[in-house]
Amino acid sequence: MTDSFRRGWRAIKTAAVVFAADQLCKSCVENKLPVGTRLPLRGDPDGTGRADIVLQHVKNRGFALNRLDRHPQLIKVVSGAVSAAMTAAFAESVIRGGDDPLYQTGLALVTGGGLSNTADRLRKGEVTDYLTFQRKNGRNKREVVYNAADLVIFAGCAIMLFAQLKRRGERK
Repeated sequence: MTDSFRRGWRAIKTAAVVFAADQLCKSCVENKLPVGTRLPLRGDPDGTGRADIVLQHVKNRGFALNRLDRHPQLIKVVSGAVSAAMTAAFAESVIRGGDDPLYQTGLALVTGGGLSNTADRLRKGEVTDYLTFQRKNGRNKREVVYNAADLVIFAGCAIMLFAQLKRRGERK
């Protein structure tokens, strides 16, 4: 077996594990936690629900931060098209085998997470989010809710960016 073949299989397994783990987490939340229930995970010393990290079952019918939630067909089409393009780029990377392993790992993370969220949108018309991060900015409190796929997509993008910057620095 060549190194590029091993790398390709490792990337495929990474994407599959991300997809499966996110689907499992969402299933647990959907089956065990009623929509809207809040369970403080960190930073709730007085029991008032003012934790900065909360486990909370939320349904997201739009994109990030529920944007375009009133356009479900557009969400499905755009999500499907972006996932198809990412999957094609990922498949091409695996088949070609020439990508930097770090870049390919980032691409695997983005692909697995993106496919998991897209599968939910196409199957259910919504995505289950469950990790709420609260941030206080003066008097304003801002909550943002994610799922594991979202966090892995962010990490994958950061890894891909780092790999590209590293590659650019090596050329100089």
